[in-house]
Amino acid sequence: MSGLIAGRGHGSGDGVLGIAPAAKILPIAAGADGYSSTGFMTKAIDFAIDKHAGVINMSFATGDDGVMQAAIRKAQAADIVLVASAGNDNDISNLVDKYPAKYPEVLAVGAYGKDRKIASISVTGPYIGLSAPGDQIISTDIGATGYKIARGTSDASAIVSGAAALLRAKYPDLSAAEVVHRLTATADDAGPAGRDDTYGYGLLNVVKALTADVAPLPSAAPSGSAVQDAPGDTAASDDLPKAVNVLVPALIVAGLVVLAGVFVAVLMMRRRRSG
Repeated sequence: MSGLIAGRGHGSGDGVLGIAPAAKILPIAAGADGYSSTGFMTKAIDFAIDKHAGVINMSFATGDDGVMQAAIRKAQAADIVLVASAGNDNDISNLVDKYPAKYPEVLAVGAYGKDRKIASISVTGPYIGLSAPGDQIISTDIGATGYKIARGTSDASAIVSGAAALLRAKYPDLSAAEVVHRLTATADDAGPAGRDDTYGYGLLNVVKALTADVAPLPSAAPSGSAVQDAPGDTAASDDLPKAVNVLVPALIVAGLVVLAGVFVAVLMMRRRRSG
């Protein structure tokens, strides 16, 4: 997940280049039973807030828990973009509910493949907000080769979190709710017209998210809501930021969570705003 978000490659076309390669990753050790501690999520969120977090990526699925939901709401109140994998349709993932993705404060991300169709492994439902690439995805790995080909909504969630990091870099004055709104409003519609339970508001379009003129977010919408408004004309591609000068460290938490064989959550943080 960290490689998909902030991989920097090795030059000469080698290695993995993440969505937000100027981001910095800050690993924080945690026990394998981190989520068995009722205070763990609260401590993690408190740390994120203290470090001025901009984005939290949660590439895991677990059951509903009051302490976790309270921590999620605290992060929302701190103006943090909350992104989570929607869940995988397999025997392991089906043993748990699809939280935190189902919390209304969180942008739930499904996965699609090279054919731009929803991946067979990606779960569907009314809580889906957005879809992103999540099939045959190459990224970094702790194995012998250092790389891995994977599929799942964990990968899709990390890619959306990288896009959110880019938006927070280019538009530092946008609130978390406005970042989510820009991601969903500029998505390429797929499936039935408008939002649907398979693709959410559509397929992630990073260029549009960074450049399009987007109608303002209704003031009453919460930060995790996927609110769709028709985007205006897309600006020229040279409006893209030439460099992403943003500090986006990450808290990687190994916990008692299950999704696509990945037992990690990634917490990204941005630099303190100046002024």
